[in-house]
Amino acid sequence: MTTAFYPGSFDPITNGHVDVLVQALNVAEKVIVAIGIHPGKAPLFSFEERAELIRRSLAQALPGKTGDITVVAFDNLVVDAARTHGATLLIRGLRDGTDLDYEMQMAGMNRTMAPDLQTIFFAGGYGLAAHYRHIGPPDRRHGRRCQRFRAGRRFASPHIQAPKLVRTKTSKRKDQAEPAAMELI
Repeated sequence: MTTAFYPGSFDPITNGHVDVLVQALNVAEKVIVAIGIHPGKAPLFSFEERAELIRRSLAQALPGKTGDITVVAFDNLVVDAARTHGATLLIRGLRDGTDLDYEMQMAGMNRTMAPDLQTIFFAGGYGLAAHYRHIGPPDRRHGRRCQRFRAGRRFASPHIQAPKLVRTKTSKRKDQAEPAAMELI
């Protein structure tokens, strides 16, 4: 059985994350979604909240595959955590070329430390990243309908609908750095 390890903060999980998970399940029988815990960072959501968001998102997007996905926490090196869970693949999602530059460096370091682990990059679905360049006119010349790909138009893959979040409390002063709490509905 091929096991893939998909590390990240997932604070919170996004449609892009879910899209990468859908792709990962096409190459691995089991995917471990690994939430990194860093004592020096203050996440918006606790580990338990992030794990629940992930489970809810995946139950909605991949109802028949929830048994093939496990959510765990890790606080050590990605390669050590992946080996602990028996993974042979590391999954990384790419939004753009900036991500690729960074991820190539990480993949090189990981391969040096753990040559038995292979890194696979998956491009997030078009429109799931924050911005894209305008590509409409050249493609319309060739009879293709490309309006949905224009910059400024956001859309999610049809199989993904993120769980809804509701703001439950807000900071009283504008200068407070503490983020507002969120609740799953």
